Order: sequence, then structure tokens, then C-alpha cells
Amino acid sequence: MKIAMATEYFLPYAGGVKTVTCELSKKLLEMGNEVHIIAPRDERATFTDKKYALDGITVHRLCGFRIPGLYASFNVFTPFKLKEFFKREKFDVVHGQHIFTPMGVIAANTASVMHPRVDCVIATTHSVYSAGMESLFFKFWKKMLRRSLSKIDKLIAVSKSAARAAAPIVGMDKIVIIPNGVDVHKFSPANKRLLHANGPIVMSVGRLVKVKGFTTLLESAREVIADFPDAIFVIVGGGKMYNKLAGLARKLGIKKNVRMLGEKKPAEMPGLIASCDVFVLASLKEAQPRALLEAMASGKTVVGTRVNGILDTIQNGKNGLLVKPGDPKHLAGAIKELLRDAGTAKKLGRAARRDAVEKYSWEKVAGQTYSLYERILEEKRCR
Repeated sequence: MKIAMATEYFLPYAGGVKTVTCELSKKLLEMGNEVHIIAPRDERATFTDKKYALDGITVHRLCGFRIPGLYASFNVFTPFKLKEFFKREKFDVVHGQHIFTPMGVIAANTASVMHPRVDCVIATTHSVYSAGMESLFFKFWKKMLRRSLSKIDKLIAVSKSAARAAAPIVGMDKIVIIPNGVDVHKFSPANKRLLHANGPIVMSVGRLVKVKGFTTLLESAREVIADFPDAIFVIVGGGKMYNKLAGLARKLGIKKNVRMLGEKKPAEMPGLIASCDVFVLASLKEAQPRALLEAMASGKTVVGTRVNGILDTIQNGKNGLLVKPGDPKHLAGAIKELLRDAGTAKKLGRAARRDAVEKYSWEKVAGQTYSLYERILEEKRCR
């Protein structure tokens, strides 16, 4: 099968969509498929396209202009380029990643309306509903998406919450839920700790932005530290709130118990996550966070908020604990409960690891995605 994966986010960008694109492409390649990745060039302004090989995958970087303040590209000629490219290469599948970014949508739209169209056209949504989607811009964008995605064969949603958010755009009958994946070999309970401390380590990973709930985490940390003075709270990630959060830790009087490590290389993440005793996601909204799956695969006890994709992944008391979003007291109570009861913490961690292997391994996710491709192609051949 010849597959084109289109994404706005690619190297050197370090976000979740880039990871999904790379890992899914690698697994599809291992399954014997020919895989191409299409992405904008990373430079601010470019006038030539670029093509190279990456671990057996052919990568096509398209020229254009980066939109200031956004990790998004613009080139009025991209749809025409993609049309000629798809005709020349004769792909069986075109798969656009992340419908709230230009490249994935343009690729899916072009492949589905050109003549002759690509036989199997898929898009994936990695987003959930938020108040920001009621802005004029997002209302316009959703209207445009309805038109742009009207001819695709299926829309993959990474969680039930992502499916509900996308239903007004394409209709629930066109949506298939296939979760994000995690490398269960790279993230494993057998990994050695990179960090060591005299007391328990509570860790959170994510971009330092308001929606990730780090303010709530630090406010809860003060209560936890009152009972566990040696507890260390480790925050991994970069972003515009770094200085604000560091200032909040000083204001709360917990500076010596907080380690803000900034953004780390992917190769460091398995050892960092292996270092914690409790993993926390205090997010206000999530589609299906990669960090959550990595912690589960590492066999860590997870405390998450009752929001969107976290609620779809964590079953309270079975493979983790769930708390109210934006509630420091409730979060602190859950963390303290796990620090006091090592037996329960280990049991939840083992269940989380089991779920990661059985439901979220890249082998499982790539297999489900490939089966979807096959089913659509078979339906087309039978018509």
C-alpha cells in the first residue's frame, strides 16, 4: 500500500502531532507499506521544496511562509502542488493529520475532490471543544472545515471527546475512534531513574500554558508538602508561563521543593518519567495527552483531571485517580492518598501499564489504522 501522511507539524517541532505522524508512519513502514510524509518547510520563508529520506520514509517539505505567532504555514500554490503530486505518485491512501491546521486539511480536501480522487482519504482530529472555538475565527474555520472535509472517507478521532467535538463538522457516522499510541518498549517499568531525591517525586509533563493546569498543580503542592516536607514536584516542559510559574512557586514558599526542568529531548523522557512516584496531569482540557500514555506505559500511578480525553482514558480507582479540574485541594488529597498507600499506588500503576500495552501500543494503533485503510479500499473495489 502506498500511503501519504500530511502534517503541519514535523521536525524539529517536538509536539504530540509530530510524534503521532512519525511513530504511525514508522509502524506502517514496518508492516510493508511505502510511506511518504508531506509537511511544510520549517524556515520562516522558503521558495523551493525539499525532498529527503528519513529511516526509510520519503519526506517532502513544501515551501511557503510561516504565519507570525503561529506554527502554521501559508502558500496559495499548495493545493495545486498537492494535486499534481497525488496524480503523479498514485497513492492508495492520503491521511491528513490534525484538522485544525492547514496542511492536513488541504491535503485531505485536495485528495478527495480531485479527479480521479485518491481511493482512500482519511483525516485525524487531535482536538477537543473549548470556549475558544466559539470565537469568530473558529466559527469561520469550522464552517470551512465542513466544506473541506465533506468528501473524505473517514475522520479518525483520538478519543470519544475528540469525536464529539468533531461531530458537528463531519457527522458522527463518518467518525472512527482510534487512540493515540505510545511506544511501550521505550516507556517501560524496567527503565532506570534519571532523577533521585530524598523524598517522593511528583511529576507533570507538558507545555507551560494555562490550559495545562500547572497553577493548580503548584497550589496543590503546598498542601502536599505540608504533610510530606521532602516531596519534590518536577515540571518538565517549556513555554510562555515558565517565569510566572517559577514566581508562583516562590510566592507559595515551595521554591526548594519545585524543579522546573524546561523542555527535554525525547530520548530523556523515559528515564525522567521512570523517576517519579506519582504522575499528575492537572489539565483543563485534553484530547488524549501523549504524556498520559507515556506515564501509563511506564507503570506509573496517574492522577488526572475529569476532562475530555483524560476521562476517556483513566478509570477512577482502576488504572489511576481522577480529580476535579482547577481544584487544588482535591488534587492534593489524591496525591497524598497515593503517597501514603504504596500498595494502592503500585496496583494502579500495574493496571495502567496493562492498559497501555493492550490498548495504546503503536503496534495496536497502527494495526487499527491499517485495517481502516483496507476496509475503505475494499469497499471502493467492490463498487
